Amino acid sequence: MEIPEEQIQTAVEAFGYSPREARFLWLVTAFSGHLLRSQWRRFANIPLGRGAQQLLDRLLDNGHASAYDHHGHHRYHVFGKPLYRVFGRENSSHRRRPSQNLLAQRLGGLDFTLANLDAEFLLTEGQRKAFCEQTLDITDPGTFPRRTYYMHGNRGPATDVLFPDRFPMAGNSQEAVFTYADSPLDSLVSFRTHLRLYAPLFSALRTPWRFVFISGRDYKMKAAERVFHDTLSLLSPLVGDANDPDLLRYFELELRVERKEWDTLLKTELLDRANLKARYSAPKYGQLYEEWRAGKLKPKAQPPANPLSHLREFSTFLAPTLTV
Repeated sequence: MEIPEEQIQTAVEAFGYSPREARFLWLVTAFSGHLLRSQWRRFANIPLGRGAQQLLDRLLDNGHASAYDHHGHHRYHVFGKPLYRVFGRENSSHRRRPSQNLLAQRLGGLDFTLANLDAEFLLTEGQRKAFCEQTLDITDPGTFPRRTYYMHGNRGPATDVLFPDRFPMAGNSQEAVFTYADSPLDSLVSFRTHLRLYAPLFSALRTPWRFVFISGRDYKMKAAERVFHDTLSLLSPLVGDANDPDLLRYFELELRVERKEWDTLLKTELLDRANLKARYSAPKYGQLYEEWRAGKLKPKAQPPANPLSHLREFSTFLAPTLTV
């Protein structure tokens, strides 16, 4: 991964960090805003002892970070605005304390990044959009994952954010790499929701791509792979009325209810199912559902844009920081 040397040199001269320390902090401010000493030790390849503590002491002395205890392990929140300003991310959300779930996801993402420093990571919304448009030749804005955020009390215009999760993403002309960082306390419902958000982009890919599920819980790995393939295989486009994304969502929810997947269904999803069932109550939708469930409903005019058609590999990464 290319790290701007001028930013590293500025951090060295302005704050007294060593070049190796500054490079590590550049990664921390980019991917998580939080760190554990074990992550610094893995990056720097140094043993326990005074050498491993020097960076942390310097962070605290400079007022760039605070330390706090989590289940008997010290975590450090890097929030210092002057440090972020040097790295070109003065207004980063990483300067704020996140929820425990989001923090776990960010730490897992940092673990993955530190283990794959040769990858060409795409950090910002602009970089990811440009990569999709210029390298992957995907120009339809409707294919990009997005969420709409509203100001409190609707006091201003809504804002669409592309790639809102900011999980590590990398790519070059040969392949694209997407990830999902799991929180230890989360079920796989959130992972299923994430896949639905990205399905239009996966369907548009004509370049080989890989997907990595990042978690600190080994027992989740096989279940995550099943959710991955089950969810995306059900999202292949249909024909006629079944091209309606709301109808497709209804079919998926109806199937999960039939399978009695109560441990993965949220109350909001059950409410969505009830509303959609009322909308699609005509007999023809029942027939479409039976054909879809049996895998007999296929597009007639063109081959299906299967989200999995160019998948090269699904893999898992056990995040060492989250196994404690």
